[in-house]
Amino acid sequence: MKSISNPEIFIKISAFAFISVSFFYLGKHWSESDGYQHLVFFNRQNLIRSSPSISISPNANKTFDVPSLISNRTTFDSSSPSPPPSDPPPPDRFGIVDRNGTMQDEFDVGRFDPDLIENWGDENRKEETRVNESDSRVNFSRFSLCPESMKEYIPCLDNVDEIRKLKSTERGEKYERHCPAEGRGLNCLVPAPKEYKVPIPWPHSRDEVWFSNVPHQRLVEDKGGQNWISIDNNKFKFPGGGTQFMHGAEQYLDQISQMVPDIAFGYHTRVVLDVGCGVASFGAFLLSRNATALSIAPKDVHENQIQFALERGVPAMVAAFATRRLLYPSQAFDLIHCSRCRINWTRDDGILLLEVNRMLRAGGYFAWAAQPVYKHEESQQEAWKEMVNLTDRICWEFVKKEGYIAIWRKPLNNSCYINRDSVVEPPLCDKDDDPDNVWYVDLKPCITRLPENGYGSNVTTWPMRLHNLPDRLEFVEMDASIAKEEQFKAESRYWDDIIEGYIRSYHWGNLKLRNVMDMKAGFGGCEPFDTYPRTYDLLHAFGLFSTEQKRCNITSIMLEMDRILRPGGCAYIRDSSSVIEEVQGIARAIGWRTLLHYTAEGPYGSKRWQAFMASYIESGWLYLITHFSDFQLASLGSFFLHEGVFFLSGLPFIFFERTGILSKYKIQSKNNTPAAQEKCITRLLLYHLCVNLPLMMVSYPAFRFMGLSTSLPLPSWKTVLAQIIFYFILEDFVFYWGHRILHTKWLYKHVHSVHHEYATPFGLTSEYAHPAEILFLGFATIVGPAITGPHLFTLWLWMTLRVLETVEAHCGYHFPWSLSNLFPLYGGADFHDYHHRLLYTKSGNYSSTFVYMDWIFGTDKGYRKLKALKSDVEVSSKQM
Repeated sequence: MKSISNPEIFIKISAFAFISVSFFYLGKHWSESDGYQHLVFFNRQNLIRSSPSISISPNANKTFDVPSLISNRTTFDSSSPSPPPSDPPPPDRFGIVDRNGTMQDEFDVGRFDPDLIENWGDENRKEETRVNESDSRVNFSRFSLCPESMKEYIPCLDNVDEIRKLKSTERGEKYERHCPAEGRGLNCLVPAPKEYKVPIPWPHSRDEVWFSNVPHQRLVEDKGGQNWISIDNNKFKFPGGGTQFMHGAEQYLDQISQMVPDIAFGYHTRVVLDVGCGVASFGAFLLSRNATALSIAPKDVHENQIQFALERGVPAMVAAFATRRLLYPSQAFDLIHCSRCRINWTRDDGILLLEVNRMLRAGGYFAWAAQPVYKHEESQQEAWKEMVNLTDRICWEFVKKEGYIAIWRKPLNNSCYINRDSVVEPPLCDKDDDPDNVWYVDLKPCITRLPENGYGSNVTTWPMRLHNLPDRLEFVEMDASIAKEEQFKAESRYWDDIIEGYIRSYHWGNLKLRNVMDMKAGFGGCEPFDTYPRTYDLLHAFGLFSTEQKRCNITSIMLEMDRILRPGGCAYIRDSSSVIEEVQGIARAIGWRTLLHYTAEGPYGSKRWQAFMASYIESGWLYLITHFSDFQLASLGSFFLHEGVFFLSGLPFIFFERTGILSKYKIQSKNNTPAAQEKCITRLLLYHLCVNLPLMMVSYPAFRFMGLSTSLPLPSWKTVLAQIIFYFILEDFVFYWGHRILHTKWLYKHVHSVHHEYATPFGLTSEYAHPAEILFLGFATIVGPAITGPHLFTLWLWMTLRVLETVEAHCGYHFPWSLSNLFPLYGGADFHDYHHRLLYTKSGNYSSTFVYMDWIFGTDKGYRKLKALKSDVEVSSKQM
């Protein structure tokens, strides 16, 4: 080797250093431009990072003041004013059911997982983005992550400042809504727990969820003995029991059905409210009976019970019986259930049970499972007498008491109320009282009147109810009352077509959606929703922003959507073009990926779709991470991917060699014998099974320790490209020196000579080597990913490209379309074939991918001389 003092060598080393630093700088800054983690070297800070898909807020280790933290610091400016909003769209309808209105157990639903925001870098930097294809530009600031302590933040229930101002909390006032004042709302991105995983799909989620997604053990400690919940390794298990149904919800539901056959779940009883739901096993098992239950509970000492329900895939909301009406219309539920719900129904002369009465459909049932029903202590019997007295006074029919359960039925009309003695309390509500007025309305100590025409009591059975004009529609003001039924049928057909289009065009079947919200703001408008972060797989907003932009800040709505959307979830927004442009800019600031779709009006129409969703690749990735463990994917998945790419790309060159096809592109005229080819394949299978596979399995813990991730979303193409470039440069550098060492006399004789048994290489010989060499040079391939801790998707792509590159370098063919003809720094087959043709002491061309390392250190001089000689011969022959 020449002395380093040689000017030519010094110049080459300097050039190599400049190229390396340039590529690294490009990769670093390119990859950080989209909010994902850029090239990060392994250091102590990475040691504490248990999941690379979750970034740590810069404020994680600091104390903070929530009001000042979430003050309105982000502005959204548009260079042009928005046009007037278009005509409002047709009214939305909630729910997706089949034409028969039935729910099958095998219905493929459930979902996941994590659109966790990576390292944002400078949270205050501005980014200029061109929206669509217009000339307008929108400036926006990226939103930072909230502190980790806000990972379960519910804005209107965690407003400590407002709760402190309450004059009294004895009736549960602190569990009601107290939303932040204007300008003090959420202005950061609520993070997920550090070990957050893609949720287990339904129906398996009914029985188990990841501990890391709801990392709270309080209910296990308090209720584990009552068959509610248990911990099994890294999962919560739900046996299906409850305080009053320890033997399971199925047996409990059977008992209710036998006590009152008229309840008939899935036929007479379709919509149920489960009060104080625990972990929602009652509602979870009710789903299999073709009835749907909304589970509610306050955020109290057992604050995570609703979070467990939502993680299981059971409809649930945070709500409390306190001083205000619950946010549900009158006569909304066929049955209301309270099993040890910790509510004193007789306090304040039964005002809480009167709220139950308001929400219960005429002829509906109230099921109460509590100690006063079955215990004989004097205090419990006194409570039972008070309950019986109250239900008599509000005209509920006592149906039956059996075991732990007592059941009452609400009357079908007002006749009982009217015929009561005038001194009996509570009285009927005034005729002008609107029972559907619920937004911040105090509870009323009166009995809600039933409609005189019987509306609410004459509903048909399910599923016919789904196709009949609802009585409630008669109270909706329209220009032409005779058109209501036609409007109902037209809208039903309209949404059938829309949903069918979604499923067909956007492949909803692959997304495996479970928790879905159709956003249609009414009274609430801009106030946050009473649910935990990471609740929904899909948010659907049709005309929402056009409707609300006059009174609401679009940014606030988008941040709330991000809060309640599960990591990796989707939002479908259909609105006017001007609104979509603004939404698109905010979505990028939040860190969403956007896909723009035009409606039937075309690109210049007034309506457009904005879909924030996973690509087809991400949908496929979702399938993998929900059906296989990280270990299976990283070890076995990597092995099978490697084998498939390697043999599918290498075997065709054996076919070419045996048949003589494409022989004019063959570098050497000599061919390998079939026996030599078969020997190579046999040895490769042995080496791969006995060396590669164990190595991949053993390496998994090390890669996880260094930050390997499998979660969604997948890294952006800029991040992937930057890392792949870095891996190629680093691998080529390490491989060059390792390869040169293997060409020393002793190592060549005892190790590397195995690889050189084939002086005329073909594709599969690229991995034909001594096991020690596989381990030695394999380090060059994994050192880059080990440093950066990549996403498994990036690792698989890197492995695929590396296998294709090494197979091409050993293929023995130089085609007109070979990369070396297009990219001067790339070596390719001709470059490496020269290495195999010469003796080990004179071969040179030690690099794996590029040519500059050999050029810098002068180990390609023989190859360049040969190329120059061939060029001269070709020129001479042409001149002749």
